[in-house]
Parts: sequence; C-alpha cells; structure tokens
Amino acid sequence: MRRSGIEWVSDFPLPHSIVTSVKNMATRESLNRVPFSHLKSIAVEKNIDVKKKKKEGIINSILETQAPEEALTPTCSTSSNQLKENLPPFNAPCYVKTQPRQIKITFASIYSFMIVRTCCDKDTSVNNYKGLDRAMQHYDANDLKDICFSEINADIIYVKASCLSSMKGIHYRVYACIQTTNGKDTVTHAYCQCTVG
Repeated sequence: MRRSGIEWVSDFPLPHSIVTSVKNMATRESLNRVPFSHLKSIAVEKNIDVKKKKKEGIINSILETQAPEEALTPTCSTSSNQLKENLPPFNAPCYVKTQPRQIKITFASIYSFMIVRTCCDKDTSVNNYKGLDRAMQHYDANDLKDICFSEINADIIYVKASCLSSMKGIHYRVYACIQTTNGKDTVTHAYCQCTVG
C-alpha cells in the first residue's frame, strides 16, 4: 500500500507500542531490527527525505535527528578567544566531493584535539588515548569512505565521511570542523555516530 506518494507500508503494520518505542530509540542495533518500510515511515514523520536511500542511510538520518544539537553544532574561538555560536549544525550544510581548498591537518593537531584540549565543563584534559588509537587504526585500514566537504566561510570547513566499524561492518557517519587560523588548519570539533562518539 502506498501512502503520501513516497513511502511503502507493509501489509502487516507493527503494533503502535513498538513503533513508539523505536522512535525514542537511539541505537543503531535496535533500528536495524525494524523493517525497512517502518523505518521509512518513521523517517517521513521526522521530515527526513527517504528518496533513493537504503536502510543504512535512513538509519543514519534518524540517528542524526536524535543526536543532541550541541554535539552537531561546533563552536570555534576567534582571535579574541570569544566563542562563535553562529556556526550551523554538521547536518545542515550541503556537502560536495570536491575539496574547496587544500587542508593540511598534522598529527600534532589531532593529538591536541583528542588528548591535550581541556574538557568544556572541567579543567582537565580530554586524554582520549583509546579514541586516538582507534582513529589511527581506521585511517591505516582505509576505513574512511565518501569524504565530502562544506565550506562554511573562509576560515571554516566541515568534513563529512563514512567510517566502517571495526567489528560489525556497519558504516557510521563522522564529522569534523576544520578551522584555519594564521594559515594553520586545526580540528576544532568532531562528532561520530558510533556508541563511543
């Protein structure tokens, strides 16, 4: 049966209680158990475009809508060390495959972001050694695919990619905000859909 011109609904709908609980779930595993037709219905209710999307793409979009806005919205410091809060969320801009300009991220910049930078609510370093190790393993294994870019302004570029999970063979969406200051590119914000973040 066809409804609203874009979604297919199976002849055996799930009980309302299951559909309601799925809408509130934020895990990829639980969404993978939901039939494709019901995922499309949930996505349409959340105003997600489902045209030409496979199940994994719809799940990624649903997870993005459930991510907290602060996780998807970078804030970058200016030369006066005041925070800019006018940057769009990662999922808002249009991404293209062509790189707008040369981006040079050094290992020192990545190390600074994942280990040295201070937590926003504490005066301690992030010290995400496990995350840095996993990131290097994914990079070495060539797990990053579909890398796209969005130039927000002259100093800020968003990078979006798909990263293959090391255990389950699932692709997670990853984002990074790259800021250029005095000709040097640095990672200022990053987000991953995986459970580690």
